[in-house]
Amino acid sequence: MINSVNQYFEDLEQGLQQFPKADLASMIEEIGKAYEQNRTIFVMGNGGSASTASHFAADLNKNVIPKGRRPRVIALTDNVEALTAWGNDSAYEDVFLEQLINFYNPGDVVVAISASGSSPNIIKAVEWAKEQGSLVIGLTGPKGAKLKSHSDVCVMAPTAPYELIEDFHVICMHTMVTALKEAYGGAQ
Repeated sequence: MINSVNQYFEDLEQGLQQFPKADLASMIEEIGKAYEQNRTIFVMGNGGSASTASHFAADLNKNVIPKGRRPRVIALTDNVEALTAWGNDSAYEDVFLEQLINFYNPGDVVVAISASGSSPNIIKAVEWAKEQGSLVIGLTGPKGAKLKSHSDVCVMAPTAPYELIEDFHVICMHTMVTALKEAYGGAQ
């Protein structure tokens, strides 16, 4: 057991050494611009990435509270009724797209989180968002070329398996929230 623990931390440390910090800095800059321009930021993901999407939206909405206007962040993962209705009545690949169609305004930003980078519901939503002229930010794994190809800015976790990819996505999310709190003010 201890060998597995040691190996996991060694892999995490190695991944941190290879982490694409410049891409993460670009993400932070784009999220900051979206805030400054009063744009809505939509976040989505499946499974563990759904949890990260919800966590990111909650942290931005709660912790980045500048004097005056607050950021507008919506996790498309959080409306269970809409997710299950679209999944049941249409197709699961439509669950994020249909919500975007309802709420999207020109200039809004879409943050797509997918460890594989090939989830059909994520790809369908970001393709539509790109057609609308949206800025798309991707968080994916080392094999996530499909999501990366649809993203304006993308951080690809430098290592697999999924558990490490998801760890890197949470690190990205917390780094973004910390940087935005420093730049715009926020809760303690």
